[in-house]
Amino acid sequence: TVTEKPFFKSAFKSRRCLFPADAFYEWKRSSKTKNQPYCIRRQDESPFMMAGIWEFWQGADGSEIETCAILTVAANETLTPIHHRMPVILRLHIGLTGWIHLPPNPRAYCHCSYLRLRKILNSIRCQMPSIRLPIMPQIY
Repeated sequence: TVTEKPFFKSAFKSRRCLFPADAFYEWKRSSKTKNQPYCIRRQDESPFMMAGIWEFWQGADGSEIETCAILTVAANETLTPIHHRMPVILRLHIGLTGWIHLPPNPRAYCHCSYLRLRKILNSIRCQMPSIRLPIMPQIY
C-alpha cells in the first residue's frame, strides 16, 4: 500500500531512510491475558536495517513537522504465530544506496528467531534490565 496510498507514495519515491537495529519487539495479542512480548532478532544476532520513509508537513499552527515510519510486510512463517506483519528488514551490507534503488515491492530478508519475554515488559513502571531476559533460554 505504500506505493498506492497518496499519503505515502511521494515519500516512498523520494524520501527513504533506514533504521539501524539489532532487534525489535512485538506483542502477541491475547484475549484472555496480557499481551505476550517477544524480542525478535536475526538468528546470527547481527545488526540489520529496517526500511523506512520520512515526510514533512505543516501543522495546524504553521510549523513544519517531520515524521517517519518503518515499512512493514506480511510476516514470514517464523513470525506469523506472533503477528501478521513485520518490518522490512534489509541486509546490513545493502545500506542506503541499495535501499534507494530497490524495486517498488520491498521484502523482508531475515532469518529471524524470537524469545518470549516477561510480561512485566508491558509496564512502564518497571525499568529493570532483567525484564528483557527471556522466560526460557530456548530460541524459537
